[in-house]
Amino acid sequence: MTNETNHTRTLLISLVTAALLLAIAAAIATVTNATPTDTLTVDQQAYGNVRLEWATNGVFDEALTKPSAAELDALPDMGEIDFGFMLEEVAAGSVRGYVDLTHSLVYSTEHVVDATLLGEMTQQTMGPEVNGTYNDGSLELLSERLAYTTQSGQLVERQFELKGTGSGGIITGEYRETVWGYGLKPLTVVGDFQLRMVASEQPDVPLSVTGGDVLATNANTLWLVAAVLGISAVATAGLLRRRNG
Repeated sequence: MTNETNHTRTLLISLVTAALLLAIAAAIATVTNATPTDTLTVDQQAYGNVRLEWATNGVFDEALTKPSAAELDALPDMGEIDFGFMLEEVAAGSVRGYVDLTHSLVYSTEHVVDATLLGEMTQQTMGPEVNGTYNDGSLELLSERLAYTTQSGQLVERQFELKGTGSGGIITGEYRETVWGYGLKPLTVVGDFQLRMVASEQPDVPLSVTGGDVLATNANTLWLVAAVLGISAVATAGLLRRRNG
């Protein structure tokens, strides 16, 4: 392939993948069963954002080829995703938990959990479950793999991981999310994240999510993809429904 062909391919994959993630989050139904399915003692909370940078064919745990500096400079702004987590330490250095939907606007409701925070238990709706490690300023989280179906019955799946290090309660690193089912090969979007880790005994956590700004940024990305592909953003947002079971 020529450099121009490679650049065009990188641009289209990045745009399409970002749009797919946003369309999935906008279109899927939320969990309607209000019965808690898990309990969680919250030891750590994490809040921050990820700036999407590029996308390519492949899966998040593979050795992906990063675009050149020139290609990255030429890519449009793919926007930021605000997100947060509630985590429980289950063993020395091992954590489990869920995406905190009060700080995350692009993930679906997946679980109802009895969460204990500062000695009080409350029933909360949560996003995808995550498992991983948090030790000596190093954080690694892997989400569950979620399945959805299109209106035509096509199976679509979504999973993310993040890995980072830091100090003083600030973790920075790389975020990767893969979408399966939209083509012959899976698509993965990659970005840089920053999270503030807050111990559960610190209740006064400044909120980092500004819903209007996030939705406006992501809407720009979605409309740009719609223009490139010649599709309707409204139709894209209504494309998916949650897979039963």
